[in-house]
Amino acid sequence: MRYAAILMALALLPAMAAADPAFVVHMNLYRNSTIQDFWVKAADDSYSYPDLGTAQYTISLYARNGSRYFSAAFEPVFEAFMTTNTNVHMGVDIDYNELYFTLPLIKQADRLVVENSGTKILDYPLDSVLCNRDGVCSNYEDADNCPADCVQKQRPIEGQQATQLPLIQVILLAVLVPLMAVLIIRKLRRHSHSLWNDSLQEAQL
Repeated sequence: MRYAAILMALALLPAMAAADPAFVVHMNLYRNSTIQDFWVKAADDSYSYPDLGTAQYTISLYARNGSRYFSAAFEPVFEAFMTTNTNVHMGVDIDYNELYFTLPLIKQADRLVVENSGTKILDYPLDSVLCNRDGVCSNYEDADNCPADCVQKQRPIEGQQATQLPLIQVILLAVLVPLMAVLIIRKLRRHSHSLWNDSLQEAQL
């Protein structure tokens, strides 16, 4: 029972691993470097990708300006070995590899690229993966990769007032300021006229 409990705990370790925002990628890679049944989605998952350093194939995430955010090298196997009853090893050709990758989700990534010896065999845009344009700014969206769902607030220019008055306040100020100026001028005129009359009356006395 003790060993069974240990084995069960080890089996649950992958499921207990912390999930992070990720690109989940699926493809069938054929021997002639064609790719079929390709899809990619954004999800919370544990990262899972090969890191062979140098290999024939690479899967990468690129920015709009062409800079590379992430890359992993992998080597598909198009031949399997089978052992017969007489212990004879036989090579069996495989038409394609069904591959799954779980890559770090980088919000600034614009394209997912698969290359074979430096030659692109897949160049997939990620804008529709990160931005579903449903009017809600979700976990994987921001003002940069999904302006349709996430409204970006304009930052004030340095040296400029950070807040601007609404149009209604501007109109009210445009009306009230001249009106107040007229009232003040009239009041000053009345006051000066009153002082003039008082001085005349004193002079007559």
